[in-house]
Amino acid sequence: MDFFFFFFYVMTKLNHPNIVRFFFFFFFPGNLYYVVELGRRFFFFFFLNKIYTIDIPIAKLFFFFFFFAIAHIHQHHILHLFFFFFFILLDDQNRVKITDFFFFFFFGADQPFFSERGSFFFFFFFFSPEVLNETPVGPVFFFFFFGCVVYALLVGYAPFFFFFFFATFGKIQSNNYELFFFFFFYAKDLIKKLLMLELFFFFFFNTFDSNYEPIRSHFFFFFFFWDNLPRQPVPELVFFFFFF
Repeated sequence: MDFFFFFFYVMTKLNHPNIVRFFFFFFFPGNLYYVVELGRRFFFFFFLNKIYTIDIPIAKLFFFFFFFAIAHIHQHHILHLFFFFFFILLDDQNRVKITDFFFFFFFGADQPFFSERGSFFFFFFFFSPEVLNETPVGPVFFFFFFGCVVYALLVGYAPFFFFFFFATFGKIQSNNYELFFFFFFYAKDLIKKLLMLELFFFFFFNTFDSNYEPIRSHFFFFFFFWDNLPRQPVPELVFFFFFF
């Protein structure tokens, strides 16, 4: 019953265009059902795997969707524990919808906003070093995942991708990834600032209450009007080809 109360509390607390909406629940003999918003186009990463990489302006919109959703979750002192690619959906206008809040940490306003153990579940290409090393993790650790998404949208695969799991984990722990020459300067700078091994060196560490203003002010995001972006429809996903 405690679990149900906290899940209900979290889902009613979060009200954002890039987070799946919770409508209501009902009981049926022996079962409890939740009615939530439908992600009509299903899994975001399935689209990414299909078209390999995405046109830059469209990719930037996806960056914003992820950023807005994560920032909103953190402003309510919640850590999502199950950021698997099956729980990142697309609606009928290609907007990102974060779902599955059955696994979370909820922190009170007077509690330190971090977890003593890295008991989080991510897609194995996107694990943060803090999770692998079983060291305390906080809200900024999600932006390591965000940095991996930025990289994957521009390149077509995760920055630490390898064909064997242990080799992938080794690359993450040594922060071994390649910055290609076709990355323009601001994208390269943002990726380097997001894919860092130590939480305390993040340039936006502990700025969740300001909606991560240091990230919003990064040159990579200039010339965007933030207020309307979460609801902006996305054009059909287009394959982006780099000329070498």
